[in-house]
Amino acid sequence: MSDQTGLHLRWIYFEEGREDLRQLRKAVFIEEQELGEFVLESPLDDIGLHLGLYDGDTLVSSISLFLYENDDPFTQKLGLSSESRYMVQYSRRAELKAYRSQKLATLMVAHAIKSVYELFQPEIMFATLMGTHRQYRDLYVANYGFNRHFDIELEHGEATVIVIDDHKVTHHLVLNMRNRCLELSRLHDLNLPDLAHHISSYEKLYKSYNMEPDQTNRYLNPLSLEDELPRLSAQARMLFMTQESYWKSILNDNPNLTRIIDLGCGPGVYFSCLSKIPEAKTRTLSGMDISDAFISYASFTHPKINWINGSVYKTDLPSGSIDIAHASFLFIHLLKPYLAIKEIYRILSDEGLFYISDVNDTTFKGPAVIADMVKNHSNIYDGNREIMEDIDYLADKAGFYVEDSFSITVENTGTDDHPKLEGQTLKLGKWTMWAMFSFMGQRDEIKDDFSEAESHYMSHSDTISIDIQSKIFKKKLERVE
Repeated sequence: MSDQTGLHLRWIYFEEGREDLRQLRKAVFIEEQELGEFVLESPLDDIGLHLGLYDGDTLVSSISLFLYENDDPFTQKLGLSSESRYMVQYSRRAELKAYRSQKLATLMVAHAIKSVYELFQPEIMFATLMGTHRQYRDLYVANYGFNRHFDIELEHGEATVIVIDDHKVTHHLVLNMRNRCLELSRLHDLNLPDLAHHISSYEKLYKSYNMEPDQTNRYLNPLSLEDELPRLSAQARMLFMTQESYWKSILNDNPNLTRIIDLGCGPGVYFSCLSKIPEAKTRTLSGMDISDAFISYASFTHPKINWINGSVYKTDLPSGSIDIAHASFLFIHLLKPYLAIKEIYRILSDEGLFYISDVNDTTFKGPAVIADMVKNHSNIYDGNREIMEDIDYLADKAGFYVEDSFSITVENTGTDDHPKLEGQTLKLGKWTMWAMFSFMGQRDEIKDDFSEAESHYMSHSDTISIDIQSKIFKKKLERVE
């Protein structure tokens, strides 16, 4: 039972939600669609990933996801084979009549697809349609991009199997589903529950599925390192300028916090700046990044700091070995932010701090042509450039609480020769500000948008701004979920 009122989304652990799922499936599949009782439960329900929409304590919509490995007899019968560890079946989507036509089922499917892809990157996703569902084959193909289908005789009757096994189709679908579920969740004022937290919370699920770290550098892969180094270095210096006073305050107030790491350190410029303030002189500074090129550059240019090649998902650092874990412009690039936060929780000492800063594209202000470019880039980017909207929820689930938060507005009302910090506003020159957006122009998908936005920007005197938001978290030592 839930103590929430109104509509809310939850991942359901089958042992706890079995009767809710059976009741909903019975109402929709048996009483309405006249399918057999076999639909009430699946052999994989016990380790299935079940997403449910509740209205108060009543389950009104659900979808179940079943993960199969390559040697599973069922997928072999379907003739499906994959090089990735898992294939995913979307199954038993059910919704009460009174809740249809509100796009809630679309939200459910979108969040399910987005969540399972972010965690497992399956090469194959499929669904089996039986009974009246078979007549909706073309609708599913049109809405979700299944690139092939075939009919097959299964234990309980003839079925149509619809499959996505084309990488380009999958990538397009996932981006589309992510944007759709964000849009619909805001429309209905619904929080999107985290699948990694759900799996981590139940031993049976945690032992069943391998949530491997994502080793792909989703920031650098589509961009030129040579082009990005000057921009990243300038960005790090300006960011540190806005946060130097906060660092001085943190270090003065916490003399016992001596071991500090910069996760996703990039070329190392930010911590090079930190190392120069008196309050940091007695601290041990380290930086970690998944990019070999960045670590090599940082080691050469800032040799007094300890630079480590590694992943925020699996740092290989001892538990409790870090006192302050800093991450700036990292979490916008992560597919599995909850797993990263859990790793940060593990490596932090009991009194340690998690200090995060990231841009938030939802705060952009400016003319429509530039706002559209920012939005379109966010839509095609694998990471989440709106992660700061969700960071409190994710950190809470990982065992943190917010100790402090602040925001800096960056705008183009200054001069190019010298950035100026006035209160909570960083004023850049027109050219310097636009350089901060230059990486968007390297993406083929929005080159035309970028060109149009750049042309407008250079020929007008519009003010544009965007916020960099920061949070400082501490451990909730009495409880870790």
